[in-house]
Amino acid sequence: MNPGAHVWRAMMAGALASLASLGCASSGTAAGTEGGGGAGGCPNDLPESCPSPEPSFAADVAPVLQERCAPCHSPGGLAAERPLTSYASVHALRSPVLNQVYGCNMPPSTAEPLAAGERDVLLAWLVCGAKDN
Repeated sequence: MNPGAHVWRAMMAGALASLASLGCASSGTAAGTEGGGGAGGCPNDLPESCPSPEPSFAADVAPVLQERCAPCHSPGGLAAERPLTSYASVHALRSPVLNQVYGCNMPPSTAEPLAAGERDVLLAWLVCGAKDN
C-alpha cells in the first residue's frame, strides 16, 4: 500500500468518527437536521468499500459538482470561500465534502436534495480515495 493510502484511510476514519458523533453514521440522521435525503431523513448509505467500477472524477463527479455545488461554491457564490470548481479545490476539501454530503447538510435545505445517483457518485468517489481520474 502506498503512503498516500495510509493518509487517506486515517482521514476517512476521522471523517467517519466525526459523522458518528453527529449521529448520522449509525442512525442515518444528522443531529439537529431533517436531512436532505428525502422524507425519511438522511440515508445511511456510505459505501463500505470502493465500488467497481470506480467513479471517475472527470466523467462522473465533476458534472455533479458543476451543476449542484458550483453555483454557491465558486467566485461570487454564497460559499465562494470554499470553492468546488476544480479537482484541486475539491480534493483539498474532500473530508468536509464527505461530512456535509453524507450528513445531508449539503445541499442546504433551501435547495433541492441531491438525487440518489448524484449522492451515490459523490460518496463512492470519496470512499475510493477521491482520485483525479
